[in-house]
Amino acid sequence: EKEIHPPFPPFFPELMFLAKPPLDLNAPQKKDPVHISADHIVQGAKKETVFAWGNVKIKHQDRTLWADKVWVDNATGVGKAKGHVRLVSGDGTRMRARQTLFDLKAEQGKVFKARGRLGKQFFITGKKIHRLSNTHYKIKKGSLTSCEGTLPDWEIEADFADVIRGDRALFKNGVLKVRDIPVLYLPVGYIPINQERKTGFLMPNFGWSDTAYVLFKGAFFWAINKWSDATFYVERELGGIRPTVEYRYTPMQGTAGQITGTFFEDNASNQDLWKVDATHSQKLPNKFNLRGALDLGSNRSLTQFDDSIEIRSRLHSDSFANIERSWSNSSLDITTRYQDTVGVDRDDTLGQLPNISYKIQSLPILKTPLYFNMDTSAAWFVTDLNSDPGEDELFKTSRFDFHPQLRLSLPLSPWFSITPTVGVRETLYGRGLRTEGSSNKKLSRFSRESFDVSIATVGPKVDRIF
Repeated sequence: EKEIHPPFPPFFPELMFLAKPPLDLNAPQKKDPVHISADHIVQGAKKETVFAWGNVKIKHQDRTLWADKVWVDNATGVGKAKGHVRLVSGDGTRMRARQTLFDLKAEQGKVFKARGRLGKQFFITGKKIHRLSNTHYKIKKGSLTSCEGTLPDWEIEADFADVIRGDRALFKNGVLKVRDIPVLYLPVGYIPINQERKTGFLMPNFGWSDTAYVLFKGAFFWAINKWSDATFYVERELGGIRPTVEYRYTPMQGTAGQITGTFFEDNASNQDLWKVDATHSQKLPNKFNLRGALDLGSNRSLTQFDDSIEIRSRLHSDSFANIERSWSNSSLDITTRYQDTVGVDRDDTLGQLPNISYKIQSLPILKTPLYFNMDTSAAWFVTDLNSDPGEDELFKTSRFDFHPQLRLSLPLSPWFSITPTVGVRETLYGRGLRTEGSSNKKLSRFSRESFDVSIATVGPKVDRIF
């Protein structure tokens, strides 16, 4: 193993594209050694060049090259490698090639008949790949994809590509292949490969829908800042134009949400239809968690224009807010929910404003075989007793439920046990309701008491896991 330093500026005619002016020996030089190991190493009489062959390995900074034969110019760092060439960089780049011309100092080079990985994201091949800098590459007669394997899900083959790693790829005379099947020819193309979001227009969609018929959809993406962005859609379908706005945000770890609003002027019915959806999740102090959703829309729903059967067939909207926290043996849940019928033929409403529940899991009582558990809830309800869309008959009530239980575990043998459980339940209602014919009679508050007893037996089990 030798340590090569650049004392003299030699000249290689075959490496003219990498040639540099001679070094000023009086100027201070940055010591950046090159380590070479091989089965055989020959150095020139004046130490101008080094020729190595047989399992050659060159280490320079964070880059390593393996080859069968290598020539290196001591002064300029210009060199040439042939035979089973492999290049590995600290940024994740890995290449295999038949031959390479390199300049260690300028961090430039060319590889021929190469394939490998560019950084940690993209896989490339090329008849000739020219490295201009640590991030800039030019590819001749090559391909680019982000999919692993010998048969990638997609790839672009092009006569020429200009790639800036972490930014973009420009190519000409390209062919888009899906599972090695050509599907689209592109005379010129642009692929964003930036890890960061960018503001700009998205690829428009053209197509046919069973509900919207002829369809065109264009979109514009706006990267507002590091924690929020928005997408603006314009959709042209049978009956009118449908604009939509999506806004997404994650201002801090544990907090995220999305707001979506859409509007549609239906020329067939002369009605204005709209829909607003929102979701939000957030971690609160003291290990509480908040989740919520807003589901609002016009009386005549926009879901009839959606291709999804699940969305078109849904019966009601659902808006809610939930705060919950769990401890080792208990949990607290506070939920406010409002559901309304989707459609114009009925008007069914159900609201929980709110529903508070506290549960205690089975806890041992001191050191006895007795266990205690409890379910407690309090809720306030509102509903519409008249399903006619033109009339509202709201009914409000409340409920408090208290249900403690005692459980005794009796293991009679290692393979048989009996567990009796006894409990008491008390339920209080703020108001009652009785239906008499076509009318509803409201009642005063009332209560309900009950007892429950159960016995569970566990016997021997035979099982096998396949």
